Amino acid sequence: MPRRLVAGVLLSYGFRLAFVWRHPRPSVILSGSFWSGMPREACHEAQKTAGKTAIVAPERTQNPETTMPRPLLRTAIATVLVIAALAVTAAARADEPKRILAFGDALTWGRKPATHGAPARLPASARWPAAMQAALGRDYVVIDDGLNGRTTDLPDRSNPPANLSTSTSANPSANSPAQSAALDGSAALPGVLARAQPLDVVVIMLGGSELTAQGGRTPARIAEGMDKLVQIVKDMHGGISTLDPSPKVLVVAPPPVAVDAAADPARADTAGKWAQLAKAYAAVAQKQHVEFLDAAMVVRIDGVDGAHLTAASQQKLGRAIAEKVRAMTK
Repeated sequence: MPRRLVAGVLLSYGFRLAFVWRHPRPSVILSGSFWSGMPREACHEAQKTAGKTAIVAPERTQNPETTMPRPLLRTAIATVLVIAALAVTAAARADEPKRILAFGDALTWGRKPATHGAPARLPASARWPAAMQAALGRDYVVIDDGLNGRTTDLPDRSNPPANLSTSTSANPSANSPAQSAALDGSAALPGVLARAQPLDVVVIMLGGSELTAQGGRTPARIAEGMDKLVQIVKDMHGGISTLDPSPKVLVVAPPPVAVDAAADPARADTAGKWAQLAKAYAAVAQKQHVEFLDAAMVVRIDGVDGAHLTAASQQKLGRAIAEKVRAMTK
């Protein structure tokens, strides 16, 4: 973008002035009438020494007051150039669509509710990031980065296959050790942020996979993982080679799974933990000075599997998150 180019030039000159321009360069001139006042004997001696027609002018008395800025003046000019670069960058970003990253697990990935078979996805248009994009309009760009089984900072080792060649037939949803390691959200997030930059808002909705009986984590421990993710976003400082500030963060507590104690006693044991998780996430958001949304206040898990959202609920959630994002980017 032209404005970004201008910002780069201003920043380059600012740093050059502050750190490179320390001393005046030596004066070099060519022989001839330009230095007609130089004594003939000195000219001949210089030519014999150099073996060329070019000669070095004798040291001229230079006044630092007039040939280069004083240190304080140089620093002031450099500061003004850097501030101008930041202002031009901010203006360039203001003209561009706001960029929103949706970082999550199966609910963001759009897992289709089902009681058997391998995981399948809802159509892209039916997932909540697409619904958020539709609600926000052309002034926003939503980047969908959901992954089925992703956690805050825990590799999913709950059911590693003993033999990779038979894992698919034995358990279609099982993960290999390599796949499980990729589910650690804290390991994946830095790369995702670098690819998606520049960003205005990062929406993080994770934790459901860890609160199940297989995950076996407490709400407090999951909240520690969320706190780590928020800190990663805040520490990016605009990303690689940019002048953009770190994006804002929206922490979303996932809606609790539907519980049928008779059909699934293990899931019933986690029922009371969902409300604790939402409270723990709210505390993380307050501590980190970021925004918070409890998805349970918007939707309920209504899929046939009791763990995932139907297309209608995905749309409803997307519109609610869009409203929150719009308020954050005014």
